[in-house]
Amino acid sequence: DFVQYWYGIAMETPKSQTKYQYALKAVINYHIAVKGIDRIYFRDITTDWVRGFLAYIKSGYQFVQGHGTQQRYKGLSPWSVNTYASCLKKVLNCAIDSDKLSADVMRGFRNFKPNIVRSHPYTLTIDDLRELLHYPFQTMRQKMVRDLFIFSFCTMGMNLTDIYHINKKAIKWSGDAGEVKYIRNKTAKEIIVLINSHAEQLRKLIAPYASASKRNVWDTKTNSQRYFAFDYNYSTYKVFAGNCRKVVRQIRDIMGYDDHFTFYTARDSWSTILSDDYQLGQEYSDAGLGHSTKSLAGNHYIAVNFDKL
Repeated sequence: DFVQYWYGIAMETPKSQTKYQYALKAVINYHIAVKGIDRIYFRDITTDWVRGFLAYIKSGYQFVQGHGTQQRYKGLSPWSVNTYASCLKKVLNCAIDSDKLSADVMRGFRNFKPNIVRSHPYTLTIDDLRELLHYPFQTMRQKMVRDLFIFSFCTMGMNLTDIYHINKKAIKWSGDAGEVKYIRNKTAKEIIVLINSHAEQLRKLIAPYASASKRNVWDTKTNSQRYFAFDYNYSTYKVFAGNCRKVVRQIRDIMGYDDHFTFYTARDSWSTILSDDYQLGQEYSDAGLGHSTKSLAGNHYIAVNFDKL
């Protein structure tokens, strides 16, 4: 059963289960269109089947005739096409390694191109960030998201999920210096940020949202092990992140930023300024952003001077 095997591969990569789930849905829809059933056996997976699926996900809007019925399948973006194809390739390679399929099926990927157009990320300059920091936003949520955005930039692009879950012991203050040490959720890699100046300003910036603060904006001092009190004021991270995305769009409109402005812009801006204003190479960006071991700084052949970061 190819579908059950797919589920097994997806379970091995829990952080990628969602994309495997959507890719499998596309695989099943394709199989229904050409075979009329949702049950897929290994014997069904041939070079032509793979080639047909790749053509199917690239085809855009179309009507597909399938055993007396016509169904309209929504076209996918180039990013989705590439993601679904990558998931299929991973599952096929695992099946080949397990002697469940012949390597011949991979010939179905010949001449496959996802047509992805990569655009430069939208970033802010130091002057833009200063203007954002001092802008008199009217609502508490706008101020909070702005402050977290600045905090993300100052911590070398910390992701929103890591900000939400960061442990109280991960942030230490000592006079005008500070240290942020945490495990990045996406890569399980330790990130260390040394703050050598203006630490007191940064501490005051995020104090209104700290769980241990006597004067946080929710008046909910807690004994939480997390640095921020978000989990006491939002039912789940998903709700918190959804609220932040809405406020980011408000900030974008107020400040007149490009439509591509997101919370992730803090991360992109940090690495861009690091490269353009300080002329530090890719290995420094990789080290600061906590990229995986496949990246330049992830191997043991390059020593990064963290004092420069």
